[in-house]
Amino acid sequence: MHYLSTRQRFAIRLTLIGAALATCLAAILIWPKLDHVIQRHGDLMLGAALLLLLASLLAYRFLLRYEPRFPSGFQASVHHRNIALDHASDRLWVRTPDAHEYMLRSEQVRHWKHEWTHAANRLGLQRKSGNRIVLELEQPQGARIGVDFGRDHVAASQWQARIAYWKRRDLRDLEVRRTSF
Repeated sequence: MHYLSTRQRFAIRLTLIGAALATCLAAILIWPKLDHVIQRHGDLMLGAALLLLLASLLAYRFLLRYEPRFPSGFQASVHHRNIALDHASDRLWVRTPDAHEYMLRSEQVRHWKHEWTHAANRLGLQRKSGNRIVLELEQPQGARIGVDFGRDHVAASQWQARIAYWKRRDLRDLEVRRTSF
């Protein structure tokens, strides 16, 4: 599943609110014409309205399901379900499969790699499942943190590139500081 950016979620929320308002306006305008239908089939119409309301609430909740909660002071520039990057403060937020959360600076990450397992279905088609990015830390003793991406190989590859850019940017800043002295 592809995860939506904050801007995309906001646009979807506005669309859902606009659709609800348009439905209410249409119901108000059409109500006099439907009066005789409602009198004959009122319980059916009420059931359909309640079902529509329940479906819209579930759809709204589904859109918010993957929105992570970040620690205070962390403004994610880009995020996924279990990982986020704050370019302004140069920090990486990570959540492991066992729900431990870490805030990391660029110099704390020694090495990272994208791991996955190949799995074939009954037709013999290969899939890259069990995608995760493993971060190896400087301290303590090269601890390893795994960030789970499930079957989303594309998102894991994109995050590997983002982490590489994040680390490279930090190295370039160090080179500029060294040459300026």
